[in-house]
Amino acid sequence: EYGLPAPGGAQYLFNGDFVDRGDWGLEVAVLLLAYKLVYPGSVHLNRGNHEASTMNAHYGFLQEVLSKCESSHLVDLFNAVWDNLPICSVVDDAVFVVHGGLFREAGVTPARLEA
Repeated sequence: EYGLPAPGGAQYLFNGDFVDRGDWGLEVAVLLLAYKLVYPGSVHLNRGNHEASTMNAHYGFLQEVLSKCESSHLVDLFNAVWDNLPICSVVDDAVFVVHGGLFREAGVTPARLEA
């Protein structure tokens, strides 16, 4: 109905957990990152709890990348991307969007996230 992302067109917000959800996590992650590169103002990616090295090792994304690409360097690159994704978005100055599976650390506050 809304079509592909395009400048001045539909905006898409993907709210984390791009990987560790089946056999195609690598392909999903590459597609979303490619869309983000081509349409940086129309595609937005939030970090979920599965965009973390520990979760990737436990739930299979690490092994998926190693088996499909045979590259631990690529795993490191994905981890660097995950570490730089925002954990929340605000839509139209009215809706706060955050993935529900974040932080196992006590004391994380909105003020700390702004830093």
